[in-house]
Amino acid sequence: NVNCVSLCNTNTQQQRHRTTPSQVQFLENYFTTVDDFPDSNMREKISSKLNMPSKSVHIW
Repeated sequence: NVNCVSLCNTNTQQQRHRTTPSQVQFLENYFTTVDDFPDSNMREKISSKLNMPSKSVHIW
């Protein structure tokens, strides 16, 4: 059914979160001067400080 397909497609899209210039600056500084591979605890701290998902910090 065409109506079902259009309704199902609208629910699967997720909004992208963009990093702010200040978040980028912090992450670049951290990864170049402090640690290239922070552990999960540090990623959680960074993500809470920057108000962004831990997964985003991990992928960065």
